Amino acid sequence: GLPDISGLDVISRLREWYARPILVLSARNRESDKVGALDLGADVHLTPIEYRLLAALARHRGKVMTHRQLLAEVWGAAHVESPHYLRIYMRALRHKIETDPTQPKHLLTEVGVGYRLADD
Repeated sequence: GLPDISGLDVISRLREWYARPILVLSARNRESDKVGALDLGADVHLTPIEYRLLAALARHRGKVMTHRQLLAEVWGAAHVESPHYLRIYMRALRHKIETDPTQPKHLLTEVGVGYRLADD
Protein backbone atom coordinates (compact mmCIF):
# COMPACT_ATOMS: atom_id res chain seq x y z
CA GLY A 1 0.00 0.00 0.00
CA LEU A 2 2.90 2.42 -0.48
CA PRO A 3 2.11 5.36 -2.77
CA ASP A 4 5.15 5.36 -5.10
CA ILE A 5 6.75 1.91 -4.85
CA SER A 6 5.72 -1.59 -3.87
CA GLY A 7 6.86 -3.02 -0.55
CA LEU A 8 8.53 -5.86 -2.43
CA ASP A 9 10.59 -3.33 -4.42
CA VAL A 10 11.59 -1.63 -1.16
CA ILE A 11 12.83 -4.97 0.25
CA SER A 12 14.74 -5.74 -2.93
CA ARG A 13 16.42 -2.33 -3.02
CA LEU A 14 17.22 -2.36 0.70
CA ARG A 15 18.78 -5.81 0.49
CA GLU A 16 21.29 -4.47 -2.08
CA TRP A 17 23.08 -2.41 0.60
CA TYR A 18 21.47 -3.18 3.97
CA ALA A 19 22.61 -6.31 5.81
CA ARG A 20 20.52 -5.98 8.99
CA PRO A 21 17.21 -7.83 9.40
CA ILE A 22 14.21 -6.55 7.50
CA LEU A 23 10.91 -6.95 9.31
CA VAL A 24 7.77 -6.62 7.23
CA LEU A 25 4.50 -5.45 8.76
CA SER A 26 1.80 -5.68 6.16
CA ALA A 27 -1.95 -5.67 5.82
CA ARG A 28 -1.68 -8.07 2.89
CA ASN A 29 -2.77 -11.57 3.80
CA ARG A 30 -2.14 -13.61 0.65
CA GLU A 31 0.43 -16.36 1.14
CA SER A 32 2.12 -15.41 -2.16
CA ASP A 33 2.77 -11.87 -0.84
CA LYS A 34 4.43 -13.25 2.28
CA VAL A 35 6.54 -15.73 0.33
CA GLY A 36 7.55 -12.99 -2.12
CA ALA A 37 8.75 -10.76 0.73
CA LEU A 38 10.79 -13.60 2.24
CA ASP A 39 12.25 -14.54 -1.15
CA LEU A 40 13.42 -10.95 -1.67
CA GLY A 41 15.23 -10.81 1.65
CA ALA A 42 12.80 -10.19 4.51
CA ASP A 43 14.09 -12.05 7.58
CA VAL A 44 11.94 -12.17 10.61
CA HIS A 45 9.06 -14.71 10.97
CA LEU A 46 7.02 -13.74 14.03
CA THR A 47 4.55 -15.84 15.94
CA PRO A 48 1.10 -14.28 16.31
CA ILE A 49 1.87 -13.26 19.90
CA GLU A 50 5.25 -11.79 18.95
CA TYR A 51 3.51 -9.82 16.22
CA ARG A 52 0.84 -8.49 18.60
CA LEU A 53 3.52 -7.57 21.14
CA LEU A 54 5.61 -5.70 18.57
CA ALA A 55 2.50 -4.01 17.13
CA ALA A 56 1.45 -2.82 20.61
CA LEU A 57 4.90 -1.36 21.24
CA ALA A 58 4.94 0.23 17.77
CA ARG A 59 1.58 1.92 18.38
CA HIS A 60 3.14 3.55 21.47
CA ARG A 61 6.64 4.00 20.00
CA GLY A 62 8.93 5.94 22.32
CA LYS A 63 6.54 5.61 25.27
CA VAL A 64 6.81 3.13 28.11
CA MET A 65 4.11 0.50 28.24
CA THR A 66 3.70 -1.08 31.65
CA HIS A 67 3.77 -4.82 32.08
CA ARG A 68 0.04 -4.78 32.84
CA GLN A 69 -0.75 -2.71 29.74
CA LEU A 70 1.14 -5.07 27.47
CA LEU A 71 -0.30 -8.17 29.08
CA ALA A 72 -3.84 -6.84 28.78
CA GLU A 73 -3.38 -5.74 25.17
CA VAL A 74 -1.59 -8.85 23.93
CA TRP A 75 -3.00 -11.67 26.08
CA GLY A 76 -6.16 -10.15 27.51
CA ALA A 77 -7.29 -8.89 30.91
CA ALA A 78 -7.24 -12.37 32.44
CA HIS A 79 -3.44 -12.47 32.13
CA VAL A 80 -2.36 -9.14 33.65
CA GLU A 81 -0.91 -10.99 36.65
CA SER A 82 1.27 -13.27 34.49
CA PRO A 83 4.44 -11.27 33.76
CA HIS A 84 6.45 -14.40 32.96
CA TYR A 85 4.61 -14.58 29.60
CA LEU A 86 5.85 -11.14 28.75
CA ARG A 87 9.47 -11.84 29.69
CA ILE A 88 9.54 -15.02 27.60
CA TYR A 89 8.12 -13.38 24.49
CA MET A 90 10.22 -10.22 24.80
CA ARG A 91 13.33 -12.40 24.94
CA ALA A 92 12.26 -14.31 21.82
CA LEU A 93 11.39 -11.08 20.00
CA ARG A 94 14.75 -9.53 20.88
CA HIS A 95 16.54 -12.58 19.49
CA LYS A 96 14.71 -12.07 16.21
CA ILE A 97 15.18 -8.33 15.71
CA GLU A 98 18.12 -7.12 17.79
CA THR A 99 21.71 -7.35 16.53
CA ASP A 100 22.80 -8.19 20.08
CA PRO A 101 19.81 -9.27 22.17
CA THR A 102 21.83 -8.83 25.37
CA GLN A 103 22.35 -5.14 24.54
CA PRO A 104 19.03 -4.17 22.93
CA LYS A 105 18.82 -0.96 20.94
CA HIS A 106 15.16 -1.19 19.89
CA LEU A 107 13.19 -3.16 22.49
CA LEU A 108 14.14 -1.43 25.71
CA THR A 109 13.40 -2.50 29.26
CA GLU A 110 12.26 0.09 31.75
CA VAL A 111 13.24 -1.74 34.92
CA GLY A 112 10.33 -2.39 37.25
CA VAL A 113 7.88 -0.66 34.88
CA GLY A 114 7.68 -2.24 31.44
CA TYR A 115 9.06 -1.95 27.93
CA ARG A 116 9.26 0.56 25.13
CA LEU A 117 10.17 0.57 21.49
CA ALA A 118 12.97 3.04 20.88
CA ASP A 119 11.96 6.14 18.98
CA ASP A 120 14.86 6.50 16.55
